Amino acid sequence: MQKRTIFMMADGDMPFNGFCALSSLLKYEKRYKLVIICEKVKDIKGKMIKYGVSAEDVEILVYDCGILKKYIPKVTGKSQNINEENLHGRKQAGKLRSIYERKCKDMHYSMPYLIWRTAKELIRLKREEKIAKSIFSKYKPEILLLSTDRNIGLVQSMIYTAKIQNVPRVIAPTTSVALIENLMNMRYGKKECEVDVQHPDSKRFIEKINSDWVLEYKGKKYIFYQPWVAFAGWILRRVSLNPWIVGGGDATMVAVSRQEDYKELLRLCRDDSMKKKYILTQGVEDSLVRESFINRESVRKMIAEKYGIEEENIVIFALPQMYEHQMASWEVCRYNIIKIIDNIMSHNVCLLVSLHPKMERSMYSYLEKMERVHILDEALSSVIGIADLFVVLEECSTKKWAEQIGIDIVSFKVRDFCQIMDERVIKENVSITQSIRASEADKGCLEKDFCEVLEELLG
Repeated sequence: MQKRTIFMMADGDMPFNGFCALSSLLKYEKRYKLVIICEKVKDIKGKMIKYGVSAEDVEILVYDCGILKKYIPKVTGKSQNINEENLHGRKQAGKLRSIYERKCKDMHYSMPYLIWRTAKELIRLKREEKIAKSIFSKYKPEILLLSTDRNIGLVQSMIYTAKIQNVPRVIAPTTSVALIENLMNMRYGKKECEVDVQHPDSKRFIEKINSDWVLEYKGKKYIFYQPWVAFAGWILRRVSLNPWIVGGGDATMVAVSRQEDYKELLRLCRDDSMKKKYILTQGVEDSLVRESFINRESVRKMIAEKYGIEEENIVIFALPQMYEHQMASWEVCRYNIIKIIDNIMSHNVCLLVSLHPKMERSMYSYLEKMERVHILDEALSSVIGIADLFVVLEECSTKKWAEQIGIDIVSFKVRDFCQIMDERVIKENVSITQSIRASEADKGCLEKDFCEVLEELLG
């Protein structure tokens, strides 16, 4: 029997984690050939190990610096160095932007600069179109899975090629949906993204081409894309025309795993045909969470043997990624983390620390020097079912996993964690646990598992 090829476009660490999770659910389905195309993904091997998938289960293609290569586990050094160089370049660009922000100046993009950058973008898009077409020609996929249809990079050409070849483009429920409030957290108050209504520049120009690239928020207008990205993508029809809403691009289906997000997306849509794209399903990692709880005893035994755990009670701490998101300094984050752990460890428990995909393990190795503290190698979704207590930020999407399976929760607010926390507040939070279980309505809203949706699409 010929295998049905499933493409998964992982344009970042979070999407790659999600597609590794999906691969772990599908790896026993011998009728599928799984291929993940990676861009801007670090520590591929480590993430695959987290989800228990290997090169035998899924083929990995890595796109970096204009070159596409098949991933070979033992050859990772060169790719890692390239990623670090790119990260250094982004940091320098970030410093330049911060100088403008401090002086409250707008980074006015002139029309000549727009033309120059647009020309470079057009070259990139055409080059990546050739790469995308060669991948499709070789593997002949029957479906393309995405994390979103509004990102920039090789994903643009992958979506375009799938569209012209009538291959379904499905946004999988691998990460939480970024709605307007989330998107504005990265733009609000930043002059770089603000459209100056008094001075004509390239931002005003792209607004005239497509007003949906600009959104008014709290009395000011903000751009979604940089002007040259929008202009080049518009010329070649390779950019979302309604990027403030996931599914506003060329995705044919959008699977959403939270009923609140599903309702909000339908409310935001002005186009009835676009509303038909959305379906409510169970999230990919929700399926792993459920399995970890059902197999709680066997998973707990495996984890206890691996980490040498003797304590009866296990606490899992999903470490806040405020430093990685540039929302708090390293000193503040480290102080708060240590203080929270100290308060937890005053009880006779074992603490398992789960790192966010954007975190560098080496930066948090100091935690393993603390008694009864271990950094998890495994994905949080595959072990959370063994926890007696889950420590997490109030706004973190993983909190809902603990809620769904009825694990006691200790949570902290983002605004509190972004500054030196008062020890009294920490003690009060740690001493008060509350068991929050999913309501019957919430359980009933997830009509289908995403793997079932895939089966229906592929026939």
